[in-house]
Amino acid sequence: MNYRKTKKKIFPLKVSDAFYSDLRYVAQHEGVPVSAFVRGKLEPIVAKELKKMRIKRMGKKMTFADLATLYAWRGKTYFEDKSVDEILYGGKLHEDEK
Repeated sequence: MNYRKTKKKIFPLKVSDAFYSDLRYVAQHEGVPVSAFVRGKLEPIVAKELKKMRIKRMGKKMTFADLATLYAWRGKTYFEDKSVDEILYGGKLHEDEK
């Protein structure tokens, strides 16, 4: 297990003395502190549970096309009554279009 000492937020966890001594024994056998051992074992479990929760919340993963149709603008636009040329050229036509 790779161990890098970095600043972390403290999360107090109350366990029995027997359980802590067993944790300490196993962590010493691995060659890491107890906190790093617990973090290493808990992170994959929590990540897997979080992934399950997110998938359950969203139902299914949305494709970009589904997302675009869901959040497409369906209201009136400012220039709805004008043609593209009137929007681009301010109502003035080019000499070749007259």
